[in-house]
Amino acid sequence: FFFFKQKTAYEISACLVGSEMCIRDRSTGDELRKIVKGTSSFSYPKDLVDTIKETMLAGKLVSDHILLDIIRSQVQDPSITKGVVFDGFPRTTNQLNLYKEHFPVHLVINCLLKEDILIEKLLGRRVCENCSANYNVCGILRDGYDMEPLSSKKEGVCDKCGGKLVSRQDDTEAVSYTHLTLPTIYSVQISVVAVSLKKK
Repeated sequence: FFFFKQKTAYEISACLVGSEMCIRDRSTGDELRKIVKGTSSFSYPKDLVDTIKETMLAGKLVSDHILLDIIRSQVQDPSITKGVVFDGFPRTTNQLNLYKEHFPVHLVINCLLKEDILIEKLLGRRVCENCSANYNVCGILRDGYDMEPLSSKKEGVCDKCGGKLVSRQDDTEAVSYTHLTLPTIYSVQISVVAVSLKKK
């Protein structure tokens, strides 16, 4: 498991781990949105798909058991041979306990980055408006950090689908600073999960 204070740090590490070790990275949030749109590359039971659509269209969060069903489907993907990095899972101790009922935990890494570095990377984040692939145009080489930009081959164009790369509306310095400094429900939950794993 990788734990980060901000999503951009995950994106940086997931891309690097994936490229160096041929490990797939999966976003549970992206997969849920694909299921609702009917664009997922995975096959799920119709009742599960209907439940996810009904829940998300109502603006609610899907249950931990549904998330685990998605995780299990993705882990069984034949293309995953060396492992997988999950984005957005586990976020609670209940999700962690459900995961451990089915899969082992081999390694836990809790990553910390300086806030100014995180904000700089956040401002460089670009997302494909079509397939949601992540890129980052910001390169950093200072203060002991050596981070190359995760750029697309053609500026502003997604390598995967040719879609347009855009900045997220909440990727501003003010919003990023707020996310980093305020003790959100998410950050508190993640801290509890990380502590629980450390005790193991």
